[in-house]
Parts: sequence; structure tokens; C-alpha cells
Amino acid sequence: MAADRDKLTIGRLGERLAAEFLKKQGAKVIDHNFHTRFGELDLIAQLGDELLFCEVKTRSSLEYGFPELAVNQSKLDHLTKAVEIYLAEKQWVGFWRLDTLAVQLDLAKRSAKVKWFKDISRNI
Repeated sequence: MAADRDKLTIGRLGERLAAEFLKKQGAKVIDHNFHTRFGELDLIAQLGDELLFCEVKTRSSLEYGFPELAVNQSKLDHLTKAVEIYLAEKQWVGFWRLDTLAVQLDLAKRSAKVKWFKDISRNI
């Protein structure tokens, strides 16, 4: 149970850092943790006239690989279905894309590195 709690804590920290990163890039975070039957959309932001649906992956070590590698085709399929639900519910008509924000934490140094992978549906 403690491992699950630690994983959740690290995940929430990563989402908070990712949201701060997006704001520094000029995006406005408009929604967090939108739940659907296909899964959760971690962060939804607006940058100009485009909606960004951001999957946040956080790692405190590279034991299981780089965080961005956790977004595979199956995950992408679920995210796309979740996005469709969000768009219909919010009646959004306009441009949108799926991005990944990969957060690598160095707990010993109390630092983090965020990498932004844009329009991931074109890269998988």
C-alpha cells in the first residue's frame, strides 16, 4: 500500500510541475484529471486557439525506462477516445492535439526536468 501511495504522490507532483511548465510556456491550464470510461486526461490546456490534451508521465528513477516511453499505441487509443468525450461534453469546435509531458524527478537533488513531446499521435 505504501508503494501505491508513493506512486500517487509522485504522479501528482509530476502533474503539478507539468502544469507550471505549461504556464511558463504561455498555456492556460483549463482542466485537470478529467475522468472518462477510457481513462483520465491529466491536463487540458489552451495555447492560442488550440486545446492541448497532455498525458503526464513521471519517473523518480529510470529503472522502468524514460517516462515518455510509457505512452504506447494502446494508451494513445484510450486517450483519443477520452479526448472525443471531452470535446463532445464541452462542445469544443477547433484545433486540438495530444501531447506528453515527461517529468524526471531527482529526489536527492530536489530537482525536476520536464520534456514536452508535442502532437504525439503523429509519432507513435
